[in-house]
Amino acid sequence: MANVAAAFALVSQKFCIQELNALQKEAIIQFVEKQRGVFIYLPSGFGKSLIYQALPLVFDAMHREGHIVVVVSPLINLRKDQVQKLKNLGISAVTLSDIEEEDVKAVEKGVFSVVYGSPEGFLKIVRCRKMSTSDIPHVQGEVVCNCSR
Repeated sequence: MANVAAAFALVSQKFCIQELNALQKEAIIQFVEKQRGVFIYLPSGFGKSLIYQALPLVFDAMHREGHIVVVVSPLINLRKDQVQKLKNLGISAVTLSDIEEEDVKAVEKGVFSVVYGSPEGFLKIVRCRKMSTSDIPHVQGEVVCNCSR
């Protein structure tokens, strides 16, 4: 099991940034090490998305591979842009609007590290509703990001 500093270094390298800022690090530590839900209320452009995009790398580095981060967002273009960015970085990601219901099995099996969907998208797919209320070890808590101007 790697330490948190090594995990943060891996994230910085993967996302081609110098380092995570202090609030990003604190949010990740609260979620990963202390297993607490996290609410983040920061302005646009602060790097809120990087917090949940980094979680699979941090979990894999510190614990074991195979974690899934579920991102619920009503913004279609945001979901698609972020999935493409993650794929370009070599991180497996998908948005539910791009897959068929039978392909949800791949989500359950952990094929994707980050799964994006709209609130209604997750509710429409029965398996996703079951994942959110099950004992699947991939489902660990919540990171809620919001923004203000």
